[in-house]
Amino acid sequence: MTSYANPAVYQCPACQGLFLRKRLRSMNTYGVTFWSDGDATFSRLPSRSPLIRCPCCPAVHWEEDLQPTGVLPKRPLQQEPMGWLMRKIIQWSGDEHGDLRTQRDWDAAPADWRAAEYDKTLEYHDLCEALNSLHHPDNARELYIRRRIWWLANDQGRIYANGERAPLPPLALHAKAKENMQRMVELHRQADSGIVERAELLRQMGAFDDAVQILTAATPDQIGERGDKITDWALAQDPALKMLGQNGY
Repeated sequence: MTSYANPAVYQCPACQGLFLRKRLRSMNTYGVTFWSDGDATFSRLPSRSPLIRCPCCPAVHWEEDLQPTGVLPKRPLQQEPMGWLMRKIIQWSGDEHGDLRTQRDWDAAPADWRAAEYDKTLEYHDLCEALNSLHHPDNARELYIRRRIWWLANDQGRIYANGERAPLPPLALHAKAKENMQRMVELHRQADSGIVERAELLRQMGAFDDAVQILTAATPDQIGERGDKITDWALAQDPALKMLGQNGY
């Protein structure tokens, strides 16, 4: 079962506005769909990204660069303040469910914390902004951003086991998407990393021989089942994004 702890409160360094960030307590991956590009999608589970988009301004920040201001207490179930009669009734019952404590903690939290919104879902222009904000070489962060751009560009090609296609339109121009993929390949070449991801990028760009060469030169432990499947698709000269399977099905 997926459950959440009380959300963390952050202050945006750009606009000084406050926003909330969900914190996972536990996670159930049943029903997650895995794809050949390495993405894993689950419609009922929001992704946890190290990149944060402020809801108060266009700024994008790395979570590890920020320190939370605090943790927002649990929100009471009822929206209106608890009346004196209800308080008495709950007191007489021994506050079995902690309603009085929840209300007290909520009332004690700063008003601007209680009014804060959650961080926004990252969109294509947010990722581009994060990419432009890298003022010095940082391969790990650049690869993360470019991978997310790649996944967004691939979303239009995600066809699920039931035959349904992801309802999203193309989120990046074809030329920009290909340029992004080429840069990812170059970053992996420089670091001699990401054998399977590099091969998948090459396969999707139609460089089938290069993809096969990379994978066949690696050991089975390095490429795993995903690498084996990518090899087969590259040998068949198939550049399409593929669904690898669904967890629990």
